Amino acid sequence: MWTSFEAIAELGVSDVETSELFGITIPYTTKSSICDVKTPLQPMETPASATHPKTHLFPPSTAFRNRTVHFETPGLTPIAVNASLMPAETPKSASNAQRQDVPNVLKRAREVASRQYYPPSPETPITTVARSMRYLRGLGKDDGSTPSRSKNLNDTFGRSLFSLENQASNATTVKQRVLNGEQLEKPAATETVDGNVRHILELLCSMGKAYQCLRSYNCKEALQILQTLPLRQQATAWVLHQEGRAYLELNEFASAERCLEQMQIVDPGRMKGLELLSTVYWQVKKEVELAHLAQRVTDWDRESPEAWCVVGNCFSLQKDHETALTFFSRSLQLNPNFTYTHTLSGYEYMANEDFVKAIACFRQALRTDDKHYNAWYGLGAIYQRQEKFDLAEYHFGKAVALHPTSSALRCNLGIAQFSNGKAYQALDTLSEAFHLDPRNPQARFQRASIYMALHRPEEALSELCKVRDVAPREATVHFSLGKVYKKLGRTKEAMKCFLTAMDLDPKGSQTIKSALEKLEEPDIDEGTGVGF
Repeated sequence: MWTSFEAIAELGVSDVETSELFGITIPYTTKSSICDVKTPLQPMETPASATHPKTHLFPPSTAFRNRTVHFETPGLTPIAVNASLMPAETPKSASNAQRQDVPNVLKRAREVASRQYYPPSPETPITTVARSMRYLRGLGKDDGSTPSRSKNLNDTFGRSLFSLENQASNATTVKQRVLNGEQLEKPAATETVDGNVRHILELLCSMGKAYQCLRSYNCKEALQILQTLPLRQQATAWVLHQEGRAYLELNEFASAERCLEQMQIVDPGRMKGLELLSTVYWQVKKEVELAHLAQRVTDWDRESPEAWCVVGNCFSLQKDHETALTFFSRSLQLNPNFTYTHTLSGYEYMANEDFVKAIACFRQALRTDDKHYNAWYGLGAIYQRQEKFDLAEYHFGKAVALHPTSSALRCNLGIAQFSNGKAYQALDTLSEAFHLDPRNPQARFQRASIYMALHRPEEALSELCKVRDVAPREATVHFSLGKVYKKLGRTKEAMKCFLTAMDLDPKGSQTIKSALEKLEEPDIDEGTGVGF
């Protein structure tokens, strides 16, 4: 059941209800609504909804009708059940036509109890075990193969364990009680089993909903659902892997590192998810930790594609792109459908300015998983550098459609739109990017650049001042502020910003000195060649 649902989620299907798939409905907002999984051999507390006489574990719906009942007796063809004729669904106030259906059900039950099963399939072999099981259930005949056993049973009980007399009398009693509207009591063992099944289905339903949200990149909602799981489940490697993946998509590298390292401690032999941990180390520039992880995974399992992906990331952090590509190739030899490695190979080719091979890697990644937004982003970045702005906008748009909550993707889309001559549409896109993540100063900085290009220095100054408050040590921000002050005629403040930028970035002093020399000269519009 889980494997099928996981495959559906991987395809990007987001409108599948987990309650319909797993046959149970639970809320995801309260922690008390999700029960813990206990050992099946231990007595468990059964929820009130499971013991209510009119509550079914699997509610009658189209998803669970027309099923078949599988008996424990081997070698027998299962008998189809009609959910509309179940005795529990016939209330006391039912019509006569509905009540007439109840004897048909009881007749079928008597036929089953009195050995009138469908015959086994011709290809089903009747082994010694199957023959003995059929006999013990009153289904076999004394063919001489087990004479002593047959005689002992008949002598002890005087008749078959499933005799027609007993079954007929029991069926008549059950029929009378059902027609009188009485509810049949379940044995204690059945309640315990139903309670255990319900706990498992609740967990599968919650974890499935979280996985579905994660595949749709609703990372915050996925984290909320995972954090409502019982503490025993939150400490498992699978849940820690999904939490680390969600934090990584949200660019919260500290939280992602904590979850993935804890996953490694809980399950030292787990290789799945370590490629994400190596990416976190790459993002925060932890060379020592990444090198140690690469050494550990290669010592543990050299046949795992994740191991060589980690090693490739280690050399990529050290700017050794050729060696990194060699190890990524080894990872793809072990698993040609490893989408993440295809994408990382594309970025390494981009670093080497080999755009043809980079495009081939990104397209191969999309062949294995067309929902992998990183490959769409990589293609957009290549076309942006090649000044193919139409293609860049298209591919960035595809990435945003797959991951609509990413502020960084919207920033790149806004830049591509401005480069493609859509300035006002780019301003709206960058505004959405800022609202998605107010901590991202790139959106405001790009908006200021567009305002400068539109000759609106007041709006540009407002945006740049807010960026400077967030990133006070960025030389580019101070240099842009100096250009805005110059356009507004505030030369003293412009000179102060230029000097601050020179102190923060001595390597770019030549450009800043050129701007200082032209401080008293009017700016020239590159498009018209007219000063303003």
